[in-house]
Amino acid sequence: MPLSWSSLSTALSNLTLASQLPDVSNLAAVHVLRGDVEMLRYQMGVQGWDISQKSADVLLKNAEVFYRGGKNVAIAAGEEVVEREGRVKEAVVKGVRGDGVGMWGLLGGVEGVERIVGEAVEDGVVTAGQLQGLGITGL
Repeated sequence: MPLSWSSLSTALSNLTLASQLPDVSNLAAVHVLRGDVEMLRYQMGVQGWDISQKSADVLLKNAEVFYRGGKNVAIAAGEEVVEREGRVKEAVVKGVRGDGVGMWGLLGGVEGVERIVGEAVEDGVVTAGQLQGLGITGL
């Protein structure tokens, strides 16, 4: 098993534990980070790692759930910046999973989409090619 897979799995476990702490002050951000970790594990499959390729559907579904959870917690907490990040990343995962209608529905009217997807590309969560394949260009 690749070391990066193990490291990301450990990070996911730690973030999951953090999300369960009774006094966690940044729960929405923790959920968004969990989505990022699942997307990083998914990207390993895009790079050819067999373990990730076999789990691709589950990784994408998990990422979408974590981003949605982060978005919803952020809405309840009034954390607009985290809510936007969760919404945009959830939309991108919907697109990668083949739900273009759901993707564009989530992206409509969101401020800062360019910045969020730009940072996601820089962080390796999504590739510029994947975004172009979804029709997300020149936002």
